[in-house]
Amino acid sequence: MKILLLMGSMRQNGRTAEVTKAFEAMLTDRNASVEYLPLVKYDIKACTGCATCQNVLNAHGCVIRDDVPDIFEKVQSADAVFFTTPIYSWYCTTPVKSLMDRLVYMMNKYYGETRGGSFWAGKKLGIITTCGYPDHYGADLFETGIKRYAKHSDLVYIGHYNARDKGKQYAFFTEDDKARLTKFAEETVSALTNG
Repeated sequence: MKILLLMGSMRQNGRTAEVTKAFEAMLTDRNASVEYLPLVKYDIKACTGCATCQNVLNAHGCVIRDDVPDIFEKVQSADAVFFTTPIYSWYCTTPVKSLMDRLVYMMNKYYGETRGGSFWAGKKLGIITTCGYPDHYGADLFETGIKRYAKHSDLVYIGHYNARDKGKQYAFFTEDDKARLTKFAEETVSALTNG
């Protein structure tokens, strides 16, 4: 099983990276093949809405020259994809949002002259977030958006893990948090091995 972790924090050694790397280690311990991509290292331009990709049915078809076509190939070869992001203003970071916008058009050929369906139908999709609020207030809008994103793309949504950052005076990523993440890793592997 191949899992792609698309880490969207601007800080490569921040809280979101810490949680994502712990998740990566847990998945690797369970015999998953995991690739970790810190998106800040990639050139990800915003979608221009030109719709050129919609008339190219056998490839991504995007005319923008950046690193997204390479990420597209990695997404295509993965069994599961996770967007991992700190929550800013109740949604994901700019690298994650720009990539999501590009992928939803490159992967879904719904709007062109010839309809080709979804390149990634059936793939598993999950999210990992960090934020200062409880997940039902801080990350709920992003999760709702991701669920709709998955449904639109015919993906299988497999869940959400949120780590709350209450501030520097409080412990972050406690043993209880790690136990919850371990359970999430086990559920992810189960979803991939059991269909």
